[in-house]
Amino acid sequence: VLGVCMVWIQNKAHNQSEPHDRTANQRFFSLFQMVSSFCFAWLMLYATEWTVAIVKDYEQWTDMWADVIGALFVSFFCFCIIFFFDKIADLECTGNLVDKCIHETILSFGVLIGLSWEHAFDHAVSSTSYQVNRISGLWMPIAKLCLAAAIVLVVLPAYRLYIVPTVFRLQME
Repeated sequence: VLGVCMVWIQNKAHNQSEPHDRTANQRFFSLFQMVSSFCFAWLMLYATEWTVAIVKDYEQWTDMWADVIGALFVSFFCFCIIFFFDKIADLECTGNLVDKCIHETILSFGVLIGLSWEHAFDHAVSSTSYQVNRISGLWMPIAKLCLAAAIVLVVLPAYRLYIVPTVFRLQME
């Protein structure tokens, strides 16, 4: 269903030349496409969570372990699908419209990966702040703030030094 929607939306919005020249109809289809991608990502995330919850109860996993396993499963599944779609997009027989649809579908899988890991990190921060509160008596929102600051101190330099230059380099190519 997602693929049919993507082809239909891309076909409707295919005639746009510049972003500022788009008509209201084309903006609507672009917005509908973005909302569809996010709905797909959220639906797949919750389908995965339900599946992992069944296994979690059977295997007696903790909530945090189940979230990490779910995020790993989603990441592996999406990597396989993205790899397959990328190979299809690289074929000469696919046209520009199909390549755009594949690109939008790949982006929705990227959102799914991000949502799954965000969910796992959120649960880890909540669980850790609860344990800090229980042990030291530090108020849970303050513990969450300290953990968020620690995560930013680790992630922001890596983002700035490696991810941003890579994105700029790929955009220039």
